[in-house]
Amino acid sequence: MKKIILIALLPITIVMAGSFVMTEGNPLTKIEEDNPPAPSPTELSTAGCTDSYSTTINVNSASALTSAVANANVSTRIIVANGTYASNISLNGNSASVCIKSETKNGAKIQSQLLISSDNITVSGFMFNGSAGQLFTTGEYTRITNNTWNDSQANYWLISRGSIGTEIDHNTFKNKTNNTSIVQGMVIELRTYIKNMNGTITKKSNAKIHHNYFKNIYKGSDSNGFESIFAGTYVNESDDRSINRKSYIAESGFVAQKNEGILIAYNYFDNASGEGELISMKSDGITVEYNTINKSYGAITARISNGSVIRNNYILGGNYKDVNGVDVSNRSGGITVMHKNNEVYNNYIENLSDVNSAAILVHGEGETSSTIIVAADNHNIYNNYIDNCPVGIRYGKAVEGETRPAQDGSFKDNYVLNTTIPIRYYAYSQTKIETTYNNEITGNITTGTHSWDMSNQLTDNDVANGTIGAGI
Repeated sequence: MKKIILIALLPITIVMAGSFVMTEGNPLTKIEEDNPPAPSPTELSTAGCTDSYSTTINVNSASALTSAVANANVSTRIIVANGTYASNISLNGNSASVCIKSETKNGAKIQSQLLISSDNITVSGFMFNGSAGQLFTTGEYTRITNNTWNDSQANYWLISRGSIGTEIDHNTFKNKTNNTSIVQGMVIELRTYIKNMNGTITKKSNAKIHHNYFKNIYKGSDSNGFESIFAGTYVNESDDRSINRKSYIAESGFVAQKNEGILIAYNYFDNASGEGELISMKSDGITVEYNTINKSYGAITARISNGSVIRNNYILGGNYKDVNGVDVSNRSGGITVMHKNNEVYNNYIENLSDVNSAAILVHGEGETSSTIIVAADNHNIYNNYIDNCPVGIRYGKAVEGETRPAQDGSFKDNYVLNTTIPIRYYAYSQTKIETTYNNEITGNITTGTHSWDMSNQLTDNDVANGTIGAGI
């Protein structure tokens, strides 16, 4: 049997409130020649307006800021005086390279909507709070860095539309208390350009969301619309149901953008529990890597995403807290895979307790009255380390109208340790999963109450005898 070599690396270290330092990688690195190189934090931008600017302008009012942006020349830094800004601010300039910076960190407090329509703008050092503190950008090559959102009562905290070249980094998002009373409210909503009806992308996103801190994002009043990170765009699933939307989703990729090149990396989530999709991937070609998730309800979810990669993430289960600080039962999510050609590898997942889900959930084909689920065909799940979870991997989920499991995939060379059921199937037999639907399950190692059943299809997995719990 092929052996796996894993090395454990340190995750992040909290340095002070609202900031942290990430080591070179976490939690696992596969020691093989074909392992893609890990991105280094040094290759990504550092926090703040660190470039040199030829001109500096000081402003102390919303009107002065608006005028300064509108008339700014290339390479201008605009320093906004400390104070509270409670009226909506709309900035539209000549797309020069401009940095808008608070006089001191969190000293300028935005308690309304800051709308930026210009390109090439950097926003740094602001506090967004109060009744409506929100940042809304529609320009290209916008950078949002070193800001803080703390208990803002705006439904959506950071909205980026268009998102070409957007970079969101080194920000703190904490204490989203209004989730319990609003209908929907995301922390970061990043939507890319909508395709033409023929499936052609106008521009590629290449957006980056990295080195951000999410703390106390409380569970929403509903099960949908409370993601910590929403990345992508899609056709409203309540649109004309007379068209073959399933074909659009599964084949043409109309719903999920093609090869957007979005990177979500080196973020830290602590009690970030808005809904079941912590990170919602709704474009193709997204990479989610080197994130640490601690005691958070919700999963990294390839929801409408083809050809994406989920790797080198560190997921720790445990009781998350409600808005009153009371422990809620451990329903921490792991990784959920839908759609085609997605890779999941080198992730460390431990102490999840939801027996109805799994550390890694692989969806089959299905449709409910409100949504379409596309099977995770051609999935490639390997070299993950799963410890102390009731279920390691689950094929299929109890959704209305599920017609078949994912097919033509693989679950190989994983460690599934101290786990009651290494693999669980929903309404399918082992024979169908492996033979009828051509999923390769091999090279895995397990310990625990149950273990691999090598006499029934699952060959070349270590530790014989016992039952896998095939079917519920």
